[in-house]
Amino acid sequence: MAITLSTAYSANVAGGNLPAASTFTITGITVPADATAALLFMHGGYGTTTGDTLDISNFDADTDDHFTFLDDGWDKASDREIVGAYYLLYGQTGFPTRGATNQTFTGSLTYAPGYSMTFVIVFLSGTVTDGTFVIGSNGTTSTQANPWTSASLGSLGAADLAMIAGTEYAAAVTVTGNSQTELASGLFDQDGWAIGYKVASATMVMTVASGGYQGGVAFAVKAAAGGAVVLTLLTADLEITSNQDSTTASVSPAAGSVLYVAVGATEAGSGTSGTAALSGVMATWTQIASVAFASRRYLWWFRGTGTITNGTITISVTIDGGTRETKYWSVIQATGVDGTTPNDAATTSITTDTGITLSDVGTLGADDKVLAAFCHEDNEAVTLTDQTQLSHTANATGVRTLTVGYGTDDTPSATWATLAGSAAGGFIVNAAAGGAVDSNFIFSRW
Repeated sequence: MAITLSTAYSANVAGGNLPAASTFTITGITVPADATAALLFMHGGYGTTTGDTLDISNFDADTDDHFTFLDDGWDKASDREIVGAYYLLYGQTGFPTRGATNQTFTGSLTYAPGYSMTFVIVFLSGTVTDGTFVIGSNGTTSTQANPWTSASLGSLGAADLAMIAGTEYAAAVTVTGNSQTELASGLFDQDGWAIGYKVASATMVMTVASGGYQGGVAFAVKAAAGGAVVLTLLTADLEITSNQDSTTASVSPAAGSVLYVAVGATEAGSGTSGTAALSGVMATWTQIASVAFASRRYLWWFRGTGTITNGTITISVTIDGGTRETKYWSVIQATGVDGTTPNDAATTSITTDTGITLSDVGTLGADDKVLAAFCHEDNEAVTLTDQTQLSHTANATGVRTLTVGYGTDDTPSATWATLAGSAAGGFIVNAAAGGAVDSNFIFSRW
C-alpha cells in the first residue's frame, strides 16, 4: 500500500524567542480507521546565541502525551537546528480514536529559547510494534555539494519504508530525487526542514538550496509479513453472587491487541431475559454474540478495542425479573489481528444433547482462527474437537461449565457425558494482512 498525503494544517510564529517551556496543539486531525501507530516529528530552530540547545529528552515531561523517543539529530557545526522523532502505538495511552475527525493533539516541550518549532504527525497502518523501527545514521555535517546521506538502515524488504527528517540552518532543505517522496518541507525564520520517505531502500538523501550545515534523523519502518492470529488466555474464573457485579483478575494486554471475553451467567428466579455489559481495561467494549439456553442460562461474547489501561474488567449482568446466581468468564488476548475487521459475525447454537456443534462460522483465511465458547449445564469434563483449549471453568452451581478454545475448523464442536442443555458461540478472528506499511500525513507548525 502506498503512503497517502492528507490535508496539512499549519500556524506560524512570527519571530522572537519562545518561552523555555511551552505547549503545542495540532488541530483538525482525521485519524485513519486502520491506524496502528503515530509518528511525531519535531523541528526546532534556535535563537542567535551559539550553544543554545533543545532539551529534546524532556519532550515527555507533559503526562498528557505518551510518545516514545525514537531518535534525534542536529546540524553539528552551529548546534542551532534539531530534529527529533517519536512514536505512539495503537492501544497505548494517548492514541487518538481511530476513524475520528477533527481531533486535537496537545503536548509540551522543554527547551532553551528559540525562534520557531514545527510538529509533524504521520499515521501508519499495518502491524507496527516497538521492533518495527530500525535506526540509521544521524546528525552529520554537510554542504550543498555534499548532501547528508543515510546508508546504515540495513537490508530492507520490498514493502519496507525508509524515512528521513532533517534540518538546515539559514537555508531551505528538500527530500527530492533518488526515487524519494517528500512528505512536507518548510522555511521559517531562516530554519529549513523536510520529511520524506522511499520504499525498499536503505539510502536517503537530503539536499539544500545553498551551502551550509544540515543534519537530522533517518530510520526504517519494517513492514510485518502476514502472520497467524495468536490467542492467549489472560484470566478465567467464576463468581457465585446475588445481584452484584463481578471483577476479573488484573490483566495487562499487549499494546495493539484486541480482547475477547466470553461470559456465561444464570439466574435463580423467574427471569425471562438477560443482558450483560463490560467496562474497564479497553476503551470500547462491543457485544458480538448473545444466546439464551436451558430456560435461565445465557452465553455472551464481547470484544474490547482501543486504548488499553491495565487493570480489572467489571462484568455487569441484568436479569429481567430474576436473581443473578453465578457468572463465569474467560478473557482472551488476540494479537496479529486485522485492524479494520478484527472478527467476522458470530454464530450460535443450542442443544440438549451430549455434545454440540457450532453453526458454520464461514470461510477462514490462511492465518485466521476460530474462537469458540461452550456452556454445558453439568459440572463435568468437556472434550473439544480439533481445537486447542484455552480455559475450562466448572462448578456445581449455575451454568456449571464454560469452556473456550480455538482452531481452524469452521464448525467446531464439544462433547460431554451427560445429556443436558448447552450453548455454543464463536466467530472467525481475522489476521492482519502482510505487505507494505501505509501512512497518512498531517502537520502543524507551532
